[in-house]
Amino acid sequence: MGVLQTGVFIFPIHFIPPGAESFKSYGICNTSHFEEMNGAPVPDMHVFGYLLHTHLAGRGVRGVLYRNGEQGDEFLVECRYQTLDRTEITFGGLSTLNEMCLAFIFYYPRNNISSCMGYPNIQQVANELGQEASDAIEGMTAIDLVEWNNETIKKAEKACKEADQTVVIKTIDELVRNETGFIREIADNIQVPCKDISRTRIASQAKRNFEHQAFPPMTSKAHKIKGIFPLPTLLFIPLGFTWLFTSSM
Repeated sequence: MGVLQTGVFIFPIHFIPPGAESFKSYGICNTSHFEEMNGAPVPDMHVFGYLLHTHLAGRGVRGVLYRNGEQGDEFLVECRYQTLDRTEITFGGLSTLNEMCLAFIFYYPRNNISSCMGYPNIQQVANELGQEASDAIEGMTAIDLVEWNNETIKKAEKACKEADQTVVIKTIDELVRNETGFIREIADNIQVPCKDISRTRIASQAKRNFEHQAFPPMTSKAHKIKGIFPLPTLLFIPLGFTWLFTSSM
């Protein structure tokens, strides 16, 4: 199996304005050059799990797959943040007080691509916010000069989504290639109400209680063998390992 890191490139170009009720960031992965960078044909990637990651301001993460486009398969990560308790811009970075927008995709069979992440043209974003910037460095500086309010927050979110995206693809042996991309529209899925199973659960529990009273518990040789962990001990063993793992971090 392999792990592919996707989302927004971890860099201060990723920013979240202060005082935002909701602010969305986007990172695109364009797979059209995977085979070229892999050095061999890349078989279909069968995804069987994922891990979504933000820091303290994160409120939601989702991933979207685009298929049969002209550029090949694309994977988009959208992160939603809230910064009502902050008065300064939150930039992307490794610190807990910085932010991330990542989705780690677990798949098989493994190839040589380790990460595929995107970030917006920060100069373009700064210009859309009315700031002068001739390159990325000036763009990052200019973002910090914006007077943030509900209007500029929404304007910044729109600018980040519509700006040209740079896609950074990296292999396990540190080969890096920059590609271009853009953020496509997301079609929201229709949310189906959860089914009320409370009555079914109560009836099932009543049935189990009746069977327990009607039929005495079965005995087995396992109860007579010394050294077998009783049920309460077996339940506490995973908790103990969880405690040790948490304490060691």
